[in-house]
Amino acid sequence: MVAFVTRTPRLPIVAPPILTTLLPNDAKITYSDLAGTWTVNTARARPRRSIIDGQGFDYATPSARASLSITATVPTAIVVNVAYTGLVIRGDTYNDIGAVIVGAGVSAEFICPNAHSPGAAHPTGSKAVLVQVPAGTSTVAIVWPYCASLDLISIGLPAGVTANAAPARVAKKFVGFGDSRVHGFNATKTLQSWFPKVCDLKSAQALNMGCGGRQITPGDGTTAGAFGADAAVLVIGYNSFYPNGANITAVQANYLSYITNYRAAASAAGKATSKLIMVSDFWAEADIPAGPYAANSPTLQAFRNAMQAAVTAAADANCSFLSGNTGAMPTGYGTTPDGVHFNDTGSSAAAAAIAAVLP
Repeated sequence: MVAFVTRTPRLPIVAPPILTTLLPNDAKITYSDLAGTWTVNTARARPRRSIIDGQGFDYATPSARASLSITATVPTAIVVNVAYTGLVIRGDTYNDIGAVIVGAGVSAEFICPNAHSPGAAHPTGSKAVLVQVPAGTSTVAIVWPYCASLDLISIGLPAGVTANAAPARVAKKFVGFGDSRVHGFNATKTLQSWFPKVCDLKSAQALNMGCGGRQITPGDGTTAGAFGADAAVLVIGYNSFYPNGANITAVQANYLSYITNYRAAASAAGKATSKLIMVSDFWAEADIPAGPYAANSPTLQAFRNAMQAAVTAAADANCSFLSGNTGAMPTGYGTTPDGVHFNDTGSSAAAAAIAAVLP
């Protein structure tokens, strides 16, 4: 005989009638966690990163956030209106999952209403996100996805809800710069990738400059240093390694230029003692002796060695080297299923190891 248990179904969030609409340029909304600039007016708030790479990744802004303080007389929901804008040109990469944090936890996640086909242009579309808020006062933060362009259009408040400026965002700032491993690829969503996890562990804003496909470009050190961050983390090299044939002497010189450029720009921005952590390439299938890149010369390890040598040559008291594939760093396909990028488990382990050497 089967016993049946009657359960009350969970009802969906119902959008309440909107009494007040906040436009993006309302002084109650503050913008942060961006390695670039915000364009904010009555129509939209649009973040754009400072590196223009020709792929449209300047409009993919991982960890960028808009914050405000919400006070509700009873538990209710607010409506966050966003628009996916399709400004990323590169179509073989995509992750559109954004989040809304209420208090200390994620209250809602959202995606583009139209699906992406691999290799095709990124889709566009508008989304009204219902966000549950408790009675009392809560800080609400809208967090941008890591590989889709997004505008904030408005925030709708029902009766019994008021808005004010959120408490000031943490003053400490970290810059992450480099390639797709910094950008966030293979994580399920922005907040699960290792760089924002590092920043959460150290209570810092996450200024993410990582760009998928990026090669060693010393001028990026100048761009990163100019943000006047308390610390920066660089991971780059793989995209110069895998085509095969890079000049390792030139690579080492470029790493050294990263360091000197970062220090000069950080000093000019008032952060002369900003910590710069040079993290060598994470474990990859290129490290397997009989793997698909076994014949590459120089090897991936040669790039790691070149970075370490550059750090030694720089003799910068505020610059240090951290091995990306030894010690507490995750290795193997269990944490790097595609042979290059961490999954969420790998991201968590890497975040803990990197956070341990940051201020």
